[in-house]
Amino acid sequence: MSEKELHYITGKELCAKLLQDDALAEKAAARLEKEAAGKSAEETAVAAAQICKKLLLKSNAHAFEDIKSTRLLSEQFAFSEIGDEDEAGCYAYLVSQLSPLHRFLFVLKAEAGLDNEQIAKAMKMKPETVEQELAAAWNTMRRTLDSMEKDKEEPVPMYAVVRARITDPLSDIALPEQNKPKKAYINPGAAAPKAPKKKKKPAITAPVRMSKKRKILYITAACLFVIGLGLLFAVPALMSTGPVYADITIENHGTITVQLDPEAAPTTVENFTTLAENGFYDGLTFHRIIEGFMMQGGDPNGNGTGGSETKIVGEFAANGYENPISHTRGTISMARGDSYNSASSQFFIMHQDYTGLDGQYAAFGHVTSGMEIVDAICTAAQPIDGNGLIDPAAQPVITSVTIRRP
Repeated sequence: MSEKELHYITGKELCAKLLQDDALAEKAAARLEKEAAGKSAEETAVAAAQICKKLLLKSNAHAFEDIKSTRLLSEQFAFSEIGDEDEAGCYAYLVSQLSPLHRFLFVLKAEAGLDNEQIAKAMKMKPETVEQELAAAWNTMRRTLDSMEKDKEEPVPMYAVVRARITDPLSDIALPEQNKPKKAYINPGAAAPKAPKKKKKPAITAPVRMSKKRKILYITAACLFVIGLGLLFAVPALMSTGPVYADITIENHGTITVQLDPEAAPTTVENFTTLAENGFYDGLTFHRIIEGFMMQGGDPNGNGTGGSETKIVGEFAANGYENPISHTRGTISMARGDSYNSASSQFFIMHQDYTGLDGQYAAFGHVTSGMEIVDAICTAAQPIDGNGLIDPAAQPVITSVTIRRP
């Protein structure tokens, strides 16, 4: 597809692509026709974005928030019936899977041909934020495309064409690396401990002669000092070392024990253990369950839109953090929104291997006992939509999450 073809789009078509809603798109197109008279193509695209944004916010005040829904974006296992030669249908499906913010940014960039400065003006964002979120939008579409292509027995040429179509317009954007972590392991507890570094011995100097009485006083003072240090630091130090476990007790099901890995994801583990020890998870539910994929919980709203008051950094490769834990059966990981640093309280436990999530989500431990409970819950789940949402009355309840440091 040539650059001219890629960027040729009418105001009405642009509104339709931005809003993904026929009724709203008709209203937007009507307003645009009045406001864009005599304007250049770029000015018309900016005006279309502003009109569409206002209309969408009027119908949904939270449409453009970073954490629109802390779900696993694009891993929906509900792909449309798209033929192996339906390039347009595949491309349209990828765009439809984006959140409103990412959809607006990508369409303005790829379809309307605006640069980052123009998009920033239209969306009232900083240009550097536009670039970051465009990279995240591309990553969502790329992962969705990977999932679609994975199920094909033979290579399908159409996927390469679509992959180029979502990538070529972003040639000036720093896209996330697709390399998988160098090392992957299932049970972090099996990793060999690091050998302690050898300390250099201090240089030996000639002793100073002192009286016997003074020597006894110095020795006594030193002993008292050491004992004091022990009281202040020894117990906390012992508590901070060794394995950390989380016992997730689920009403009418039993307890799933997870060994956490603070070495692989220290901030994530600290956030999870702090919430658990403060009783945050007590009484919450697993609101999203997809058999053969994962079960997700920890949302106070029970629908994928809530979290705690704190958002944490995403400790995974795409965000610049080395995290060796793979998303295999039994792995526990953090859910997030569009932004890499939007994880809060929601977590998920893998029912089966799905390593396509590696490097995109902050895995932080692995189930050591209770996988039969995960099997039972995932097998019995009856989602009410294609994204795995469970009816509130049927959501498994988390009685407690207890942190243990044996």
